[in-house]
Amino acid sequence: MIDFSGRREVTAPADAVTALARLEATVALQEFAARVGPCEIDESAARRTRSPLFRNFTRLPVVPIPGSAQGRP
Repeated sequence: MIDFSGRREVTAPADAVTALARLEATVALQEFAARVGPCEIDESAARRTRSPLFRNFTRLPVVPIPGSAQGRP
């Protein structure tokens, strides 16, 4: 969104910012998975938030499967 009130700041709509954040999270998770290899989720230790504004996990422990490490730095 461009503000035509004479100010020079340019702001993006909230949905564009959200889409960019999701893309960044997807790329980060793909890079993590490529380096770590196969993983499992520790469901007993996973926690969801109780906020109506946040729909995801606040804690999602990931455990590498033994013997399947990729050996990348």
